[in-house]
Parts: sequence; C-alpha cells; structure tokens
Amino acid sequence: MSRTARIFVAELIGTMILILGGPGTVIFGQFLGFNIGVLGVSLAFGLSLLCAAYLFGHISGCHINPAVTVAMWALKRTDKRDVPAYILGQIISAMVGAIILWSILQTG
Repeated sequence: MSRTARIFVAELIGTMILILGGPGTVIFGQFLGFNIGVLGVSLAFGLSLLCAAYLFGHISGCHINPAVTVAMWALKRTDKRDVPAYILGQIISAMVGAIILWSILQTG
C-alpha cells in the first residue's frame, strides 16, 4: 500500500473514532436520558483522540481535522501532495460516522 493510501485509511478510521466517541457520547447520553455534563464530553473527546493518536499517529500524524492539516501544511510539516488524502479521508469519515450514529438511533 502506498504512503498516501495509508494516510487516507489512517485518517478515515481515526476521524471516525473521534466522531463516534465524541458526539456519539453526547447523542447517546441525551437519547438514553443521562446527564453527561461538560466533564463527560471532554473525557469522551479526549479519550477518543488519544486512542486514534496511539493507533494511527505513527502513520499519518493523526491530524483528524482539516484545520490541523492545513496548519501543518502551512508550517511545511506536511507535504502538499498528501494534503488531499488527509482532507478527503477526514471529510468522508465524518460523514460516515454521522451516518452510523444516525442509523443506530433510527433502529432504536
């Protein structure tokens, strides 16, 4: 697998982990009637990002956010030919993660 393909897959899975772990915690908490609170949401996002960073940080740097990718490109820490793979993986993954959350709630 090429370097660009590994970056794409790593960002795809890493961003999905963040979407399912962060907003998913809030959505399921509200759906089930739990009061998660600010601390619970913060921990959910932080632990999701930590898991993604440990899993994929060595492959892509685990940007997980197009703003981070653009900042890393502007600082010349990311090659410009890899930027589309990062951003495309992040956007597709965010949509897939949102669809997964939506489909779980529709079946419940």
